[in-house]
Amino acid sequence: MCLNATLPLIAGAAFELRKWQVLDSNTPPSPPGKHWVRRFLENHDEMYKIRQKSIELDRKTAHNPQDLVDWFTRLKRVIDEHGIQ
Repeated sequence: MCLNATLPLIAGAAFELRKWQVLDSNTPPSPPGKHWVRRFLENHDEMYKIRQKSIELDRKTAHNPQDLVDWFTRLKRVIDEHGIQ
C-alpha cells in the first residue's frame, strides 16, 4: 500500500496512538522525540521516504474552478430533466 504521509503526520499519528495507550489520565504522554520518525523508518524497511514530484502543469491547469462549476451545473440540469434521484 502506498500512503503519502509527511514526517510530521507520522509523528502526530504516533502521538495520538500513544495518548490512547496511557492508562493514567493524570500524566499526559510526551510527544515523540525529535528523531523518533527517522529511527522508526530505519527500523521498518517496508516504509521509506521519497521526494514527491511536483504536479504536471497539464494536471494543475485541468482543475480550473470555473470548469468544475460548469460541469456540476450541467450535471444538475441533466439530473433534474430526467428526474434522477
